[in-house]
Amino acid sequence: MGNQMLLVALGTRMYDLTSSTWDLGLVGLAQFVPTLLFTIPAGQLADRVDRRLVLSLAIIVQLFAAVLLAWEAPRDSWDAT
Repeated sequence: MGNQMLLVALGTRMYDLTSSTWDLGLVGLAQFVPTLLFTIPAGQLADRVDRRLVLSLAIIVQLFAAVLLAWEAPRDSWDAT
């Protein structure tokens, strides 16, 4: 659920910044391509390494992306005032 919230927030933020459906589509593509490319290697890695470690690293990367998004949003709204 949190992952879906992050994906929607990224798309909404991009549309708010650019008002461009093309840029919004590029964000969707940028979200899809890594999933397509890393699915098989991630499965191989999960078979060889502790799955809890793989999942923990994936969650940490998502947390980092969410923190960057949250940090950037208020700063941009301050510039508009």
